[in-house]
Order: sequence, then C-alpha cells, then structure tokens
Amino acid sequence: DYDLRDPLLDFTAPEEADYTLGVYDYIYEGGDGYHYRLTVHNGPHVDFVYPPVGLPGETVKAKVYGRNLPGGKPCEYTLDGAQLQVMETNISLPGDPQAAQALPVERFVPLARASCSGFPWQLAGTQRPYLIGFGSASVVLEQDQNNEPAQAQSVAVPCEVVGQFYPDRDQDWYTFEAKAGEVYWIDVVAHRRGLNADPYLLVQRVTKNEAGEENVQMVSEQDDPSDRQNNIGNAFNVTTDDPSFRLAVKEDAPYRVLIRDQYNSSRNDPRYVYRMAIRRETPDFRLLALPALVVTNNNQNQPSPGTLVIRRGGAVVVDVRLLAQDGFNEEVTLSVEGLPGGLSCRGAVVSGSASTCSLVIESAPNAGAWSGPICIVGRAKVGN
Repeated sequence: DYDLRDPLLDFTAPEEADYTLGVYDYIYEGGDGYHYRLTVHNGPHVDFVYPPVGLPGETVKAKVYGRNLPGGKPCEYTLDGAQLQVMETNISLPGDPQAAQALPVERFVPLARASCSGFPWQLAGTQRPYLIGFGSASVVLEQDQNNEPAQAQSVAVPCEVVGQFYPDRDQDWYTFEAKAGEVYWIDVVAHRRGLNADPYLLVQRVTKNEAGEENVQMVSEQDDPSDRQNNIGNAFNVTTDDPSFRLAVKEDAPYRVLIRDQYNSSRNDPRYVYRMAIRRETPDFRLLALPALVVTNNNQNQPSPGTLVIRRGGAVVVDVRLLAQDGFNEEVTLSVEGLPGGLSCRGAVVSGSASTCSLVIESAPNAGAWSGPICIVGRAKVGN
C-alpha cells in the first residue's frame, strides 16, 4: 500500500547473484482482467514534493524527496527503513485558465480527487508524473513547533497552508484575524491527494477580557462531509474524507484552527502532506462526465463503464455530475463542443439541487466515420 494499493520495494543487493521476485494479489484473486505492470530500475524515484501546490502561472521553488535523485543529498526522513534524499528544483505552473480548471488523467485518478485541479509534473528519468495542484491563494508553509494552541502559527488570510501529518500524533494549530461580515471557506485537501488520511478540523474564536485572559469559544468541528456516509458503496463514489467548513465571521476576532489526521497515531510517514485553503467564499463548480454505466451480468448489480462509440443512426448517453464548491447552487447549462458533422446533442441543464443529468449524443443515419475528442462545457452565472 505504498501508493494507494500498489507496493514499492527498495532493494539493495547484498552480493552479485540471481534473485527471484514474486508478485501476487494480496487476497489471491485473479483472472483475465487482473493486469499489472512491474518495473525494476535503478533510476530516480520521487516519494513526495513539498510544497505540492502553487498559483497558476507562477514558479514554485520546491523540495523533491525520494531515492537516487540527481544531485540528491541525504535528508532527515526515512521511509520503511530507507534513507530518503532531497533536492531542490523550480516547478513552473501553467498560466492558462483552462489548465487551472483541469485534472490530468495520465495515470490512475482516485475518485475522491474529482473536485481537484492540477497538472502532471515529472522529474526527468522517473517512471510516472507527480500531481502538482493549483492553489486559490498564496502558499504558506507550516512552521515547526505549532503543536499546541499557545504555539499556533499566525497566517494572513486568504492563504493556502501546506503542512505534514508528521511525525506520529502530530497536530497543527494556526491562527488568523477576521473581520465581521467576511465569509471564508476552510477546505482541507489530503485524502483527495491519494493519501490514506482522515483529517479532522477544529475552529475556535479567541477573544480576551479586560484582564487579558483568553476566552475560547467553539465555532465548529468537522470530520467527514455530510454526504460521505450516504455515498460509501455507490458504484461511482466521488466523496472524500477531507473536511470543509463555511466560516461566516460574526465579529472582529482572532480565529484558531486545529488540523490533524485521525489515522496517524502510530504512523511516521513524511509523504502525508496536506493542503488547507482558507479562501474567501467563491461559489464555483466542476463537472465530471463519464459514459453511462451499463449493467452487464444477470444479477443486475455489476455496472461497468461503457464506451463512447455511436453507430450510424444510434445514440450514446453521457452521465454528467456537478460538483459544487462554496455553496454553489445555480443552474448550469450544458453543451457539447467538437462534434463532427452528422452528430448532435440537445444539451441539458443541471443545478445544485439536481446534481446529475444525462446528455444524449445522436448520430444521423448518414454520419461519416470519425474519431476524436469532444468537450462538455457547463456555463453558469453567479451574481454579476
């Protein structure tokens, strides 16, 4: 379970010899559909990047942690007994607004990540890309010694905090000033990064009396989003363990936030890097589209994705889900762009109250042969 369910073996040969490597499914399942790839190499390998986020169009000075890194130097981290190396590099993020709204699919994408955006960055010589996210505000790095409320790290909002659930039993406190009437969303991204994390969020209002004594008021504590439990077990579950909270500021005051991972009581894994955005309320949305699920067996309980293949005179159905951000609840008008002659789609409307719909793409009887990408576009108006 190094990367989701995939293992990694860091092996140093004790002597020159022939070695045997065994690969099997953990519960010994198998069949024609159980494909795997096995790569054996002595090139560089990236374990994690810090920070893994930046603003569109900016260049991030990042530290890359891993093994066999070009110019890498030993660092303070170990992973499964292996000493990690560190190197510094500059990562340039695309400035294209469309790129900042996209999620790459060059490799397996966990469903929980559907609401994220980012781009694939790859260190030369490595086997696969690493996802660098697009942030909503300037990035602030966690400082040491913020494990207690009195040591809370002061940040200026809006911002995006990057920290680590490390070492075991780590908990991080942050404090910021907010004015009455302001509305912020505090949004954690950890489980959505593909980590087996279950973040917990605590928000407090901290005031002082005339004697200078602190008065701490509980504002909210957040674990899983409200729709999490109802969706577990669904065929296409895009919910997440990452908490999110809408902070409507009622009075000028300092606010204090605690973030911790409920799974790291005995885990020392430096790869558990989290993002915590404290952003002004910005209603927005993402769209998730997939070919309609088709039941393929007699028990009527094994849906599988179909393909976008249309016979002349036929039709295909695309399911579209709306993923709302910051309380977005407007109507979204859907259309399909890039269809060749002979293919058409009447569009559809989806809203926050009815977050799923279907698009039907139809083919004329005389449509010509064609293959290529199409683009499903949603347009909405928020305020002005």
